[in-house]
Amino acid sequence: MNEQVSQELWDSWLLHPVTQALRKLLHRRQEELKEQWAAGQFTDMGQFGTAILNAKAIGNCEAYERVEQLELIELNEEQEDGE
Repeated sequence: MNEQVSQELWDSWLLHPVTQALRKLLHRRQEELKEQWAAGQFTDMGQFGTAILNAKAIGNCEAYERVEQLELIELNEEQEDGE
């Protein structure tokens, strides 16, 4: 059985310098992907290749955002569902 993460532990984790550095890194990576997209770096010779490159970039951006914006309740719910 997985233990629930307490609000106190969550708050401590959010304030930890490594957590703050990780969240900043994820935000920067999102911004880099947006800049690359605006510069046309996800364009390929064909439509299919372009779609693949864009889908990969969108997936990465969504994953970065999901981790960056994770909330305590989501974490605890995922732990319950994983049991």
